[in-house]
Amino acid sequence: MVQETLWPLEPHTGVKHDIYDGYLDAWWPIIMQSFGSGTYAEGFAGPGVYTDGQPGSPIRALRRLQVLRAAKPHLSRRPARFVLVEKRADRVAELLDRFRDELGDPMRDGEYRDPSLHVIVQQGTCEQTLPELLRRVGVGRFPLLGVLDSFGGGSTSDLIGKFARQNAGEVLTTVEPQHFVRNLDPARSDRVFGGPHWRDVEKYEADDKRAFIARALDTAVRAAGFRYVIAFGLETVKGNELLLQFATNHPLGLERFKESLWRADPIAGARFRDPNDPEQMLLDLTPERSVAPLRRLLEEYLLSRPGGSATLGDLRDFVFERTFYRKPDVAPAVNELLERGLATSDRRRPRIDSRTPAATVITATDTEQYQLA
Repeated sequence: MVQETLWPLEPHTGVKHDIYDGYLDAWWPIIMQSFGSGTYAEGFAGPGVYTDGQPGSPIRALRRLQVLRAAKPHLSRRPARFVLVEKRADRVAELLDRFRDELGDPMRDGEYRDPSLHVIVQQGTCEQTLPELLRRVGVGRFPLLGVLDSFGGGSTSDLIGKFARQNAGEVLTTVEPQHFVRNLDPARSDRVFGGPHWRDVEKYEADDKRAFIARALDTAVRAAGFRYVIAFGLETVKGNELLLQFATNHPLGLERFKESLWRADPIAGARFRDPNDPEQMLLDLTPERSVAPLRRLLEEYLLSRPGGSATLGDLRDFVFERTFYRKPDVAPAVNELLERGLATSDRRRPRIDSRTPAATVITATDTEQYQLA
């Protein structure tokens, strides 16, 4: 837990901001053109700036909106709302100063309002204050994007459910799996996971605890009402891991978020992993993505199915809905399975590409060994 008012921008946070920026560059245009209005909300808004002067996520989100309005003036009059909550008074004061600089307004009582922009910055807790403010601004039928970057302990399933029930609601959350491994606050953690089942983490070996927590969080967010949930781990400079989750009920939102993930700029010292990867391989964030974790995931998926088989269409849907990879990544991963003799295809020419029919059947080759194990 950071105690200072401001803190340095660490490499994994720089990656996270780059991913957020990329997604907002897609989200704001879609929301403003299709719905005419949208709300951006943060429950752990922070001070809005780092010790080196780099802007925090609320300021970055405002600037992404301003870039859109400069490029497309016809969208400038369509209203946007920012609802920002921070627990500590010193950080609220810093955040208000940042918004005053951005908007050129004194923001008395922590609020700015004109016909096209409504900003509220308020001290309070994410769980109680944020829902109250969202009701106050009247998000109504308009889309809502929530950013819940906690300092490790996550957000309750009840709060996540409020975003899931909102029309075109989406949420970005961060948690530190080690928080739950250390069992720092079991009663509250029950509320994060929607029950005590997460406490089974104690039964797992140390190397498997992080993956178990990631799976439990995935289940909790889906149970809260989201259909599409993806997650990935970002390694921190202290050797811990920050698990970032994105949840939406719209396939276009999932597609755009994945695009922003894979377009993020490589930053020295930042690495990530797929929490579902059985080998938990850490990967460098590079334009040339590794498909090794996906190959292993696809093999496990095949082995879990009757006869060890699935159509290529099934594999594409699994990858889209259950991993942070994209459908075009399926072909190279399946081809690796075929080349290594780990799977076979019912096609005369087994190599897979984007034009290969979805009905093509892929079968794992070691199903008997798997079943015996």
